[in-house]
Amino acid sequence: MSYTTEDYLTKGLLSEIPEMRSRWLSLTEGIGECASPALLLEELADYLTPLLADPSRHAELLERAFRAVDVIAMDSDEGATAVAYGFLDTLPPEVLPAALGWLGPCTAAILESLEDGTFDAGSGLAVE
Repeated sequence: MSYTTEDYLTKGLLSEIPEMRSRWLSLTEGIGECASPALLLEELADYLTPLLADPSRHAELLERAFRAVDVIAMDSDEGATAVAYGFLDTLPPEVLPAALGWLGPCTAAILESLEDGTFDAGSGLAVE
C-alpha cells in the first residue's frame, strides 16, 4: 500500500494502529484538520510510552506501531523529519532503552544521527 506522507499519517497509520483513532479524532476536533504529521507522531509516542513499560504484554501493538513509524521515516524527507522531531524527540529518555529493540532500521539510523548531531532537518536525512 503506497501513501503520501500526509495520507499515510492520516489514513495508513491509523489503519495500522486503530487504537490511536479515538485519540487522533479528539485531537483534530480541537484544532481542525490542520494537524501536522509531527503532531500525530507526538501523540503516538505519548500513547506508546506507558506500553513500553510492559512490552511483552503489548508486543503485537508495539510491533505494528514501530513498523509504521519506520515506513513513514523511509517515505520522504518530510517523513524522516516528522519521525525525528515528532516521534523520537517525544519519547522520554528513560523509555528509549525499551524502545530500541522495536525501532526499524531507518528509525534507528535517525535516532543515531540525532544523538551524534548529524541529522540534517533541511533534508530530513542523516548526513554521512
